[in-house]
Amino acid sequence: MERSLSATPVSAVLDPADPERLLTVADLAQKLNVGVSWVYAKVESRELPYVRLGQRYLRFRPSDIESYLRSQQRGAEAK
Repeated sequence: MERSLSATPVSAVLDPADPERLLTVADLAQKLNVGVSWVYAKVESRELPYVRLGQRYLRFRPSDIESYLRSQQRGAEAK
C-alpha cells in the first residue's frame, strides 16, 4: 500500500522521538516516499533546504523540511 503524503500530517513524516536529528539523503527520500534522485534534484535547484557537512555530506533539518512541505501544500488544507 503506497502512502500518500497529502493524506499524512507533515509532523508524522518526521521522527517525533528525535525531532532535530539531522536526516541523510536516504532518510529523507524514504520518509517522503521519493527517490534519492528527487532529493538530489531539489538540492541542486536549491528548492530544498539542506546543511552541507564538509564537501561530501548533505543533511536535512526536520524543522526545515517541515517548513518546506508546508510551503508546498496545496488545496483547502493549505495555510
